[in-house]
Amino acid sequence: MSRYAHYEAAGWIERNQDITCSDLGCRAAYIISVAFGGIYNAPIEHKFTQWTSKKLVDVICVSRVGVATFDRDELTKIVLLAHELCVRVEVDTILTAVEYPEDPEDAPSRAEIVKHTEDAPWADGFAPHLRLRFSPRDRNADTIYDRHPDIDQAVAEFRKWFDDSARNIATARAPEVVG
Repeated sequence: MSRYAHYEAAGWIERNQDITCSDLGCRAAYIISVAFGGIYNAPIEHKFTQWTSKKLVDVICVSRVGVATFDRDELTKIVLLAHELCVRVEVDTILTAVEYPEDPEDAPSRAEIVKHTEDAPWADGFAPHLRLRFSPRDRNADTIYDRHPDIDQAVAEFRKWFDDSARNIATARAPEVVG
């Protein structure tokens, strides 16, 4: 499925950012690396990712990044690995403010992202970005907030409610509307 399945993504981050990734940071880095073809190729804002956090690792993708389930299977890899590694992954968007330097001499090759905010007004200088939020879970926890099933458990639970009746409803043609 991925030639990056045996690549140590956290090691690359630690060498290039001079940090020590938390256990959660290692799992998040692995998922990102496998899903996007290597951590160094991943379309993410590395310098804004808190790989050392034990509670929440927010990964902000560069603008106009999408994920899919098959032909481009990033989403499938993220979901499967999240279940196998016992990590909850939330996918949402965030408006990200970009700041352009006043002096063109100071301008990097592209705008530097300097502020992440969830309630930023839509205006010039703000762009939507895909955000992946990783948080650790426990297989044996009592509460749904703390628990996370492995992939086999998740599929078994899915099969309980997505039975033949549900499949027929999902694939039935809607009646034609005569107006």
